[in-house]
Amino acid sequence: MLFRSFPFTLVMLSLLIAVVSQVIGDHIARAFSLVGALSIVRFRTVVDDTQDIAFVIFAVVVGMAIGTGNWMVAVLGLICVGGVVILSKQFWGQASSGKSSLSFKTAVGDANVDAVQSLLKDFGIQCRVIAVESARNGAILEWKYELVGSRTNRQTQELMTRLAGLEGIQAVAWKSTD
Repeated sequence: MLFRSFPFTLVMLSLLIAVVSQVIGDHIARAFSLVGALSIVRFRTVVDDTQDIAFVIFAVVVGMAIGTGNWMVAVLGLICVGGVVILSKQFWGQASSGKSSLSFKTAVGDANVDAVQSLLKDFGIQCRVIAVESARNGAILEWKYELVGSRTNRQTQELMTRLAGLEGIQAVAWKSTD
């Protein structure tokens, strides 16, 4: 996942609709073909993110443009969408679509777990504890969270720095599960 999903998808869809309109033109058979192809893709493919759907539609539309001999539409569509991807990366930065995991260690009885949850909430990240394991003969607890929320690389770096700076928090690890 590259960018903040929903705004990026809206921009992509506006371009895709323009390309679709050019490919279909006045041909009803092409319109039904596109509906059929997208229906198959939609019901046969598990898509977790709206951005992924936009890229699937994009692939189908470009393939349809090439298949109908509309090479110029296909090339211009590729150039326009590529430009949007590059511009989106510059304006929004790379961002996780949201799913990731966080693990850290604390001493038994340390109350900083609440501070971690509060910090995650401040960053707009929803979290839930998925595991707590004891280590070192029960002296240390290892916490594992599942996180959901979009953020750029810069925001992730800031969050990690602040988490590592909390007293009593050790061995902070972040993994994207996208």
